[in-house]
Amino acid sequence: MQDKYTEASETLTEARRQFLKISDVLGAAQCSRSLGDILGMQSKYTEASETLTVAQRQFLDIGHVLQAANCSKCLDDIAYMHTNNTEVADTLRDS
Repeated sequence: MQDKYTEASETLTEARRQFLKISDVLGAAQCSRSLGDILGMQSKYTEASETLTVAQRQFLDIGHVLQAANCSKCLDDIAYMHTNNTEVADTLRDS
């Protein structure tokens, strides 16, 4: 919310690494979910989709179906934003 995406991404990446080190898959998945959201806000759609897909898989592996569904919603939102931004860029280029 303070436009400190880089710092937040670095912190979440390190936290995710630490959670995985202690085999806390839920903590790692929550970090991946937040990191995916940040990447999406930065218009890094491919990275965001990859990160959210990892989080979704982790949530499913540990039986957190609601969290996995939330990842699906985020993935859908990112696909929509990516498609619209691509269409806008194509329109501007063709003008």
